[in-house]
Amino acid sequence: MNHAINDIKFGVVITSYNRPDFLLNAVKSLENQQLPAYEIVVVDDNSDFDVQTLLSEFSHLPITIITKDQGHGASHSRNLGIDMISSECEFIAFLDDDDAFLPNRLLAAAKDFIHNPNLDATLCSYVFMDGRKRKNTPATGFVSQEVLKKGNSYCGTSGLIIKRSVALNVRFDEEVPSGEDWELFARLSQRGNFYFNSEPLFLYRTGNHISKTNQKKYLSIAQMEHRFTAANKQRHWLGEENYLRRIATQILGDLGTKQAVWQWINFSLKKVGIAITSRVLLQIVKNKIVQT
Repeated sequence: MNHAINDIKFGVVITSYNRPDFLLNAVKSLENQQLPAYEIVVVDDNSDFDVQTLLSEFSHLPITIITKDQGHGASHSRNLGIDMISSECEFIAFLDDDDAFLPNRLLAAAKDFIHNPNLDATLCSYVFMDGRKRKNTPATGFVSQEVLKKGNSYCGTSGLIIKRSVALNVRFDEEVPSGEDWELFARLSQRGNFYFNSEPLFLYRTGNHISKTNQKKYLSIAQMEHRFTAANKQRHWLGEENYLRRIATQILGDLGTKQAVWQWINFSLKKVGIAITSRVLLQIVKNKIVQT
């Protein structure tokens, strides 16, 4: 790659569902980029409002809006967005509608790709939308498989920028119901050319996780089993201990909000055994103490 920064063309895929105020904020963050996006594709997952009307004030931006007839989830939307970005764009950035890019998001990524021309993809850090800074940010450098095997301490999908040619090949796994970002990062890390920039380059919103926590509160055992899909797919790569720890973490996460707490502890004991269940419970308690 032998580019001047201003010659680099980014396509941005925004996935959206029923959050008009958040979507407006996300698109406004693209309006303010120091290095403008060459293409913007908004993929709406069958929302209750008219996205075309909502975004009419951004007619000066290179926006294409795709509205799906049926909701198929975020991974399907992201893959559809990948397919819609033209070959003129060498890189694809992803932005969830409840997050927002900081003004130097695309410019910083362009510099990373220029300095490391063999990269397949990059991740970046973030700050919270309410101004809080995150704790324990990994160091700048190549994404560590060993870190990913312990979980995703890097970022979510809004921190990912990937070569279009690579994205068309690896894609998001639409059969993975949760942890789809981690599962894709695991595959990218195994390719080796995957970089993390510890500079905060996007705003991450946490308020929407209240609804996710409420959803987890009423999960059945069968629904939880389905959530193991990402870990099951990467079981060999994870190794057995990391695999079992990930399963236990999924079962016992948000334990304080779940109904029938002992049912979930017993489920973890049956799935992963007493040793790993105990270690994960102890880590959850430690994390709560640190947060308070």
